[in-house]
Amino acid sequence: MTGKPRYLLLHRALRNAGDYLIRVRATELIRDARPAADLAFGEAWRPLTGQYSDAELADFDAIVICGGPGLQGAMYPRLYPLMPLDHLRTPVLLLSMGSYFFPADARTISSIELDTSTLRFLRRVAALGLPISVRDELSERLVRRHGLGPVTMTGDVAWYRPEGPRRARLPAEIDSISYTPPANPIFFRDGLEVLHGLRRYLPGAHITVVFHRDPQPPFAAAAAEIGAETVTIAGSADGFEIHDRVAIHVGYRLHAHLYRLSGGGASYLLAEDSRGVGALETLGMVGVNPFTSRPNIAQRRLWASLPRLANPRRPLTRPIGVAVSRWLRMGSSTGPLIGQLDSDVRDGFARHRAVYERIKVTRARMAEVLEVLPT
Repeated sequence: MTGKPRYLLLHRALRNAGDYLIRVRATELIRDARPAADLAFGEAWRPLTGQYSDAELADFDAIVICGGPGLQGAMYPRLYPLMPLDHLRTPVLLLSMGSYFFPADARTISSIELDTSTLRFLRRVAALGLPISVRDELSERLVRRHGLGPVTMTGDVAWYRPEGPRRARLPAEIDSISYTPPANPIFFRDGLEVLHGLRRYLPGAHITVVFHRDPQPPFAAAAAEIGAETVTIAGSADGFEIHDRVAIHVGYRLHAHLYRLSGGGASYLLAEDSRGVGALETLGMVGVNPFTSRPNIAQRRLWASLPRLANPRRPLTRPIGVAVSRWLRMGSSTGPLIGQLDSDVRDGFARHRAVYERIKVTRARMAEVLEVLPT
């Protein structure tokens, strides 16, 4: 025993650069709040008993699950198996937990239900004494609707930089863009349309298409067609600095958006599920929420199955996503996006300045939650 508090931080950083950013930023925040603490790390997708001995697990003062869209069906035990709940005695902090469901229209948001195993897990977490920290207001409503708590909307760990908020670095003109394509194949056609629309709107701008996980052939081909660069940053958080070197970010990757905002830069998020909708609702509409129509039951079931049936990372299923995206669409995001760009250049990106003020408010809430970590 060292006499110092010991925390076990669990992450899901497998390949997606955004998951690595969550791990890095969560670690920085905890080290800032508890500089004397000893930190150990574990893989959230594996049972803890396969990673640490019983004696080692008993020696931790808290287990911190670092962010991610965990509020969904089968959160426990599929996403976070940890251990049998009757063996779980160490306080657990769910830090910046978000939701994941699709489609993310108002009807789905108001009716989504967490399954019995997940509710048992969340009630056990609450009983162990630490609050539930969520990253957006949509996730906060979901937790409260199930009668769980205490819950605090702390914001996402990714929208805080360790050195604190920077002075806004907003461009006088848009001469360079980083663009992140969608992961969900139903948005492929929309995503390609946005990419071509940016080139028409800004014919002289340097565009870099950034893949956060794996290269996506339809977008690599489109990039070559319009004279854009392509970069893959999977496997770590180091590649995020590419988003610092451009005038604006536009795209579907939530953590590219949050990374840019954390540095005082301009970014436009195109939501493809509840993760993006939650961020836009919470921080401000710097981007486009396409879930404005009310889908019928058949559409909702079909849309919900598409990410699995048309996985863009598998050669056998990728063509399904490309084909489906041509006829089953949420609605074009290009017009609303270009309208925002026009407006923001004229008024000096005023809506972004409001976002930075919102981040300052939530930073204080994050500090309050981290202060309850055992010492």
